[in-house]
Amino acid sequence: ATLHEDNVHRGPAQMIPTIKRAIYAALILAGVTLLEPKQKVLINTLQEYAGNVITLTNGRRGQLVDMQQEGENATITTLLPVAEMFGFANDLRGVTQGRAIWYQEYAGYHPMPKELVAKVVRQIRERKGEKPEPPTAQFFLEQ
Repeated sequence: ATLHEDNVHRGPAQMIPTIKRAIYAALILAGVTLLEPKQKVLINTLQEYAGNVITLTNGRRGQLVDMQQEGENATITTLLPVAEMFGFANDLRGVTQGRAIWYQEYAGYHPMPKELVAKVVRQIRERKGEKPEPPTAQFFLEQ
């Protein structure tokens, strides 16, 4: 970035955009990590449906945390991204024939898998009416 040599011309109107571009470039060079909210889901069902429940949660990018069996019952604990929870109740009823009770609680934000980051960024940029590909650091450094 080039600043004007006179103090009069080096006010906020010139400094703020220059600093802003440098910060944007630094953020891009540091690397992108998106965090997504996750829910801890506890599912109580019969053992005969446990395999179907695990298949359902794995298909929604779930991470199996724990599975316990007592008699005919199975308790499955999994972490599911909130974005994958839409329609979960109906699908769970379908794979367990309505014989499951489930609870969910907030489990925090976790890094999104790297293979999904580019897809999500592209979708967000298109929804906002921007070019699908994000700018590079060089774009901000050359202005």
